[in-house]
Amino acid sequence: MKDEILLTSKDICRLFKISDEALRQRLLTKPGITIPKPLRLGRRLFWRTEDVKRWLEEQAVKSGAAPEPPQDPPRRRRGRPRKSESK
Repeated sequence: MKDEILLTSKDICRLFKISDEALRQRLLTKPGITIPKPLRLGRRLFWRTEDVKRWLEEQAVKSGAAPEPPQDPPRRRRGRPRKSESK
């Protein structure tokens, strides 16, 4: 077995630029937001570097392949127009 580098939750938070609490929420309650499954050693969570790299590549492909949904036109305000809006 070759030496694998394991990432801690702090490493994952730094990598994804999220807080510890956001990481916990994504692991526990957000079914639509997937991140690689961690390994549990005792009470601590670790991620394999290869799994995280593979997941990031998959996300890049998904985000590049999916077209951006069309945006709705801005809604008109109700009531009398302001001076800056007239003209």
